[in-house]
Amino acid sequence: MIVRILGDGQFEIDEATAKRLETLDADLDACMQAKDEKRFDTILSSIVGEVHNSGKPLDPKRFLPSDLVLPPIGATLEEVRALLDSERTS
Repeated sequence: MIVRILGDGQFEIDEATAKRLETLDADLDACMQAKDEKRFDTILSSIVGEVHNSGKPLDPKRFLPSDLVLPPIGATLEEVRALLDSERTS
């Protein structure tokens, strides 16, 4: 699975890491629904950290289609919501 972190590049992750990300992603979505900015920031940092720790960075000169695109650490809940809304309308 190929994961792109905006502003940070692409990483290849294995199936076990992908499964862990699914769980964290569900938690992140719950935080967005609850508008819990603090927990959102914590979980987003965990997701990006998991990709950095478990993923294999891909050559930045080579671009592959990404299966998952993540915002960078520090992105606010509102920034992510706006990004998701723009993707839905594209």
